[in-house]
Amino acid sequence: MACAPPLLELQGTTLCVEHCPHRFYQLNDMFKQCHTSCQTCTDASPQGCLTCDWGSTLKDKVCYPRCEEGPILFRKGNV
Repeated sequence: MACAPPLLELQGTTLCVEHCPHRFYQLNDMFKQCHTSCQTCTDASPQGCLTCDWGSTLKDKVCYPRCEEGPILFRKGNV
């Protein structure tokens, strides 16, 4: 599909858009999808994240799930 400038194709859709939406990055004349762990990115790899979804932490361009802190429960006999 060819989009008329200044619009660019949104990969995986039949849409032509002017601005890159969240979860996509620009590569040449197309907006391509980020890795599923990234909210914004520089490429499609898990190591290309710029920002993460809420509940994840960005470290060295990778989004990691944030661990919830809370009490540790033990059943009797598991100590």
